[in-house]
Amino acid sequence: MHDDAYRQNFQVSTDVTFFEEQTSVGGQTPFQLRITTPLSTCLHLLPTAFLRIYFSDNREPIILNRIAADEDSPSISLGDVGDGQGEAIQREGGLKFNPGGTQVLYGTVYSLSAIELKVTSIDAKAKRSTNRSRSRGLH
Repeated sequence: MHDDAYRQNFQVSTDVTFFEEQTSVGGQTPFQLRITTPLSTCLHLLPTAFLRIYFSDNREPIILNRIAADEDSPSISLGDVGDGQGEAIQREGGLKFNPGGTQVLYGTVYSLSAIELKVTSIDAKAKRSTNRSRSRGLH
């Protein structure tokens, strides 16, 4: 079967805040991205592999690879995510999408030219199950 057969579209609420309305070219601007899942969601049951964050200036996405988290921290630092030149930026964090919960991602971003920067989309990919159980008859 093709991967698209398993594709699901889950609606989450997102809110992005850039803490400086304007900044000088090359200056770092802190930002915060909040992802809130609805109370009726079951996203916390899906084994999320990674989350990708896309910006309006066509830079490569920020890829947040999921790692097992020992503590239930609602925020993940992305650090400095650069100026959009080069390859996608990879980070690791304990992604949790509990029903009605909010996951906060924060970091800094900058640009080498004057632009209006927005987060345009976010997507996630679930891990594929490698266990394929088969029922066997007893002999």
